[in-house]
Amino acid sequence: MCRRLSFSKYSLLARFDVDKTDESASVTMRAGDGAAKVHVSGKVADSFSADSVSGSPKEASIFFESRSLGYSDRRHEGVYEGLELKCKNWHVESLEVDSIQSSYFEDP
Repeated sequence: MCRRLSFSKYSLLARFDVDKTDESASVTMRAGDGAAKVHVSGKVADSFSADSVSGSPKEASIFFESRSLGYSDRRHEGVYEGLELKCKNWHVESLEVDSIQSSYFEDP
């Protein structure tokens, strides 16, 4: 699991709480200003879901590993800043999700 994000000097910092065992995984992200929270947890799965948008764990891994750059909008319309996800050790496993929450969808 990735535990560190690289942000420009203008981004708000976020805290990531990661709990990973051989059987389960839980990740919670809280924005530094308290405005956003995302949580996902579940059990490590032996098989890959047939409902997945990726054909295999390897395909999903290649997709995300090669797309570590993204953009975040700023307070001024049309202004964006780059973000980069950096992982010391890249590894992908299937996860059977038990719980998922996002303040983006819960807070009108």
